[in-house]
Amino acid sequence: MLKRGFKDVIVTILTYIAYVIGAGIFGIPYVVSKVGFLYGALVLIIVGIAVLLTHLMIGEIALSCKGSHQLVGYCQKFLGEKLKWLMLFNVVLWVYGALLAYITGVSDVLANIFGGSNIFYALITWFILSLLLLAGITLFEEIETIFTFVMLIALLTISFISIYNLKFSNLTYLNPSNLSLFKLLFFPYGVILFSLLGESAIPTMRDELQKHKIFLKNSILIGGIVVIIVYFLFALGVVGVTGLETTQVATIGLNIALGKWAWLFGNLFAIFAMSTSFLALGFALKNTYNRDLKLGKILSWALVSFIALILYLILRKNAGFTDILSLTGAISGGISGLMLIYMHKQSKFMQERKPEYRIKVNIILYVLLILMYLSGIIYAIWDFIF
Repeated sequence: MLKRGFKDVIVTILTYIAYVIGAGIFGIPYVVSKVGFLYGALVLIIVGIAVLLTHLMIGEIALSCKGSHQLVGYCQKFLGEKLKWLMLFNVVLWVYGALLAYITGVSDVLANIFGGSNIFYALITWFILSLLLLAGITLFEEIETIFTFVMLIALLTISFISIYNLKFSNLTYLNPSNLSLFKLLFFPYGVILFSLLGESAIPTMRDELQKHKIFLKNSILIGGIVVIIVYFLFALGVVGVTGLETTQVATIGLNIALGKWAWLFGNLFAIFAMSTSFLALGFALKNTYNRDLKLGKILSWALVSFIALILYLILRKNAGFTDILSLTGAISGGISGLMLIYMHKQSKFMQERKPEYRIKVNIILYVLLILMYLSGIIYAIWDFIF
């Protein structure tokens, strides 16, 4: 029994890491470099802890229910029908923002490797990935655990090689972009929040720990700490090498540190990571349209693929890879965070069973979390308009 429980915990930790660590990591070094590594790393740690606390709240919410649900289902149970639709809309908003970012990121990398127009590579990328969505190629889902190990090894390898070649002068400057105090406070926030989002992992982890639910809290904690450490090391290595020359897709600017072939491997890995993230989210959204909203398979595919393409064509001249991540992360992540905090508060009065753990959150901590998510939303909207 103990051996089985240990195995389940390892699986759930890997599930958490697989859900959270995605293509967003390639945007973190850029925003950190623009505000200075010391301040950027501080934002990463603070936001990382805040999101981890929010994820622990979701775990408590999930354990308060007898049945198995996804986030939208928990929202309907604790917040009602209307807010359920807001949560669903917010999830859809986040997915489209991510799909747009991944098309942009892959095209940037391909243009850097082979030369030529970004829009050409973006259209090729969209076409190939859309065909895979239509065909239902889900092989990577069957090797998710293996891919998670490979992804961690690749990211840590890139990080340690970069750290070996870093210059301390690239880590000690403060606010090199001369941002206003208001913009300095929030500039790295949206991208970092986007990269930490993965709350949909928690209900899956609960199901994986069906007979060992008592370990859910520790699984979330360990997974969250691993994610923050990996992000910190990756930002440290990349910014330490490229400094103010850090590119929006981090691996593009690492040719000096990694060497030609390692640089090529890093960029191919970035393409693979962004492409698989595109497919995973695309499949999830297509299934939402098809299974939950009862739309036809072809129409569901078309809504996913063509809306992503239209958004790219509209925004490509005004929004880069990290711009999209920042806007999507701050707004969608902020709305989700606020709703989850409210849901956590409500679940204490509407629980169906006694959860295996409780998170003690006083009013001050609630207010601080609400202010973080709300101010991020306000800043993102203000920055987008002005």
